[in-house]
Amino acid sequence: MASMTDNRSPFKTAAIVLAAGKGTRYKHEGKTLANKLLVPCTGLNGKRRSVLEHTLSSFAGKVDQLIVVTRPEYPDVLSLAANYHATVISLPSSGMGDSISAAVPAVADAAVVMVALGDMPYIKDSTLEAILAHASEEAIVTPLYEGQRGHPVCFGRRYLPMLAELHGDVGARHLLQDFDVTDVVVDDPGVLHDIDVPEK
Repeated sequence: MASMTDNRSPFKTAAIVLAAGKGTRYKHEGKTLANKLLVPCTGLNGKRRSVLEHTLSSFAGKVDQLIVVTRPEYPDVLSLAANYHATVISLPSSGMGDSISAAVPAVADAAVVMVALGDMPYIKDSTLEAILAHASEEAIVTPLYEGQRGHPVCFGRRYLPMLAELHGDVGARHLLQDFDVTDVVVDDPGVLHDIDVPEK
């Protein structure tokens, strides 16, 4: 459980960071990379670190449990996740649905679970705090920037059985259509910005 000296929620929180995608859309220095998550970029804090490290550092200290889902052929991702004391789930599939469902057993005792993409390094700390402030075991919470829903999406415990049924490359978008969603307006373009286009 969270201590009284940090900024975490009073109930158990978890984050699932999806890092199993092949990243085939990303080109760096004229080459298509096998894993864009390891490409360095300058984060909101001015530090130049890999895309995934920025993402993991955003969640470190915000949640009680950090899960990284990746592929066995990504040893650098496995090592980086270990540096952040994350629980690593390794599976051969790059499908988003497969990744989410594989992580559900590891977060079974969490009250709320954020599902995040590993390639979104520009999300503000204040955004994560706002999402968690609205979270509950019965709620789905999304950040809303200029009328568009972004990531991460926070699911209450009620939805874990449904997340466990996901498979292939189909994510949880249908849950946002089938159930009431709490949209939290944020001044944060980072909730929409992934790293498919290299920095200039």
